[in-house]
Amino acid sequence: MPMRVSKLFIAINVYILLRGFSACAQSPASPPSQDAPPLSVMAGPAQPPPLAPGTRSRPSDATDAACSASPGSHLGTKPLKLRIQIDVEGRRFLLNTAQRVVITSAEPSDADTVVIRDAFVPIADDWTVTVEPVSLLYISQRLHGAFDSIKITLSAPAQAGQGYEFTGSAVVGASTSLPGYISVYYDAPANADMAVTVGLATKAQDASEPQPINHYILQRFETRAIPVPGPCILIFIAGGVRIGETLPISLLRPLKGAQAASGEALAVPRSSGVPMLSRYLRVDLTASEQAVVHFDTRLNAFQYGPQPH
Repeated sequence: MPMRVSKLFIAINVYILLRGFSACAQSPASPPSQDAPPLSVMAGPAQPPPLAPGTRSRPSDATDAACSASPGSHLGTKPLKLRIQIDVEGRRFLLNTAQRVVITSAEPSDADTVVIRDAFVPIADDWTVTVEPVSLLYISQRLHGAFDSIKITLSAPAQAGQGYEFTGSAVVGASTSLPGYISVYYDAPANADMAVTVGLATKAQDASEPQPINHYILQRFETRAIPVPGPCILIFIAGGVRIGETLPISLLRPLKGAQAASGEALAVPRSSGVPMLSRYLRVDLTASEQAVVHFDTRLNAFQYGPQPH
């Protein structure tokens, strides 16, 4: 009797197990939960390809992009303005060190130099300077190197995209040139035995003479295509320099990544005859966020934006 009960008990358990397996095999798969994200989201966003060995990523620089655009891409016929703010302490520092605010072209000329377009000491906390558009082609009978003042021999009105000829005594119209450039051909007279300097200049309303903004060597019977400057300038402070002087770009340092010092620059008198240059700030005159700059005595340089209070 006990053997029969045991066999019956085993048979009942086997029957229950078989029924369970059958039910699982016939039931449809459960739908995914509405709260579970799709598989593609679970895997995360697509990643960019790895950088090539030896390269590194860097943030985009809108200012450099605008300043390095094609020649004449921002050329206009209207003057551009820049507000410069220097408080009384900053102006006192400039006077005590015999330095001035200096504005140069951003594009280098021959001999790896830039030309000082303006140099002044502001007499108020808020000062607006006007950067005139290019309107003149000039000739200089001398060749110019670094720390040299450009002496203009003659000048004539010029327009971007036009070509001109220098006859040895005058500048005359010639032909169409390249967009964004002003070209000049040196039709040298018989007694000409050397090259000349050519360049572009502006005619400020308050200036008696044209103000050169670049310079290039032009050989006899050759053509030179001069790029019309874009909207960018360099601003810094300097001593022992003057308008129209050429500065070697190897001595100019940018302000990028500067850290404020714990104090102000010392007003030590400058030695006469020795140029002294601060770090420069590159300014795009067509960018609204760079329309105002201020002098920071802690950095001894200019920064974007109005003077903090």
